[in-house]
Amino acid sequence: MSKIKEILIINMALPIADKVFHTNISKWYRKINQMLYWTPDNIKGWQVVKMQYLVHFAYDNSTYYKELFDSLNLSPNDIQTIEDLKKIPPLTKEIIRNRFNDILIRDYKRCNYKMSSTGGSTGDPTKYVKDNDSWGFGNVFNIVMWKQTGYRYGDKFIALGSSSIFPTYKKSILHNLYYRLKGKIPFNAMNLSEDVLDKCVKLIVKKNIHYIYGYASSIFLLAKYVIENHLQNEISIKACFPTSEILTDVYRQTIQQAFNCTVLDSYGANDGGVVACNAGDGFKVGYNCIIQLLDYGHSVCVGGGQSY
Repeated sequence: MSKIKEILIINMALPIADKVFHTNISKWYRKINQMLYWTPDNIKGWQVVKMQYLVHFAYDNSTYYKELFDSLNLSPNDIQTIEDLKKIPPLTKEIIRNRFNDILIRDYKRCNYKMSSTGGSTGDPTKYVKDNDSWGFGNVFNIVMWKQTGYRYGDKFIALGSSSIFPTYKKSILHNLYYRLKGKIPFNAMNLSEDVLDKCVKLIVKKNIHYIYGYASSIFLLAKYVIENHLQNEISIKACFPTSEILTDVYRQTIQQAFNCTVLDSYGANDGGVVACNAGDGFKVGYNCIIQLLDYGHSVCVGGGQSY
């Protein structure tokens, strides 16, 4: 049944959702599934072409990046390889706050985008703009990675978290319908008291949920509650997808003890467009990402699709 539902969602529901929300989820779903079988050289070649286009686009359309390149005597043509990105100074939160309007492309209001802000973990949230295309790619990459665990697009999963996972704003009927098709069942995990954890377990049983997504600490607390109350036989979890926080060894061991399931660790940075998943052999970066790893002064650029 879940396979039939997945086929209907991919071929009928997603194209309609793309038109309504101005996204390209169905396109990226097909593309990422194809890229799973590409060679590393094919993936890198695709990324370099996209990167070069982005650099030229930023120079031609962003006041900040034109001024930055000109001040460094750099031309967009000087950025030919992934390693060449080191020639461009990092974009810091301070720069974003001070030059926000200059960084944005001049006609950004004509694009399809979401205005958002960071969580403010440092005490000072930073606003940013993310285009719907990037949002769609990141979401689809995670879904494709989840499928390694047996998950099918549309299978029900409970999402434990706060505002980043469990939005506090009022969603439209269309957004609620999209979440229903996707199988997402949000559960506010801001205060996981005994009563709240009990309600969570009962919801999982009632809705026959087999997948859990959310903050690593939230899934850990739920797992701990299940063990302490001997509820392992009450629920049947096939996979957990912890995110947003470091998955410690204690967290992982407790989750696996409680649910006897696959644990697919993941993280994302919406403000940077980064997504990555770890099935146990290192984090695999989203194909649309190029990240720079810093280690005691030595930096390495890692292209999407690679593990580290």
